[in-house]
Amino acid sequence: MICTECGLVEEVAISNTALDVLTQRVNASGFSMVSPHLETACICHNCESTLSAK
Repeated sequence: MICTECGLVEEVAISNTALDVLTQRVNASGFSMVSPHLETACICHNCESTLSAK
């Protein structure tokens, strides 16, 4: 996860089941998984609090 406000990066693990589903979807789309690396744009709780206070 990457905070779009401050750039904080936090890694999270996903279950093997979720990874299997992702791999199946990738394969069904005509691609092959090279590296199961996903980036999700988020707003961390600190930035969220700051933004809501404005």
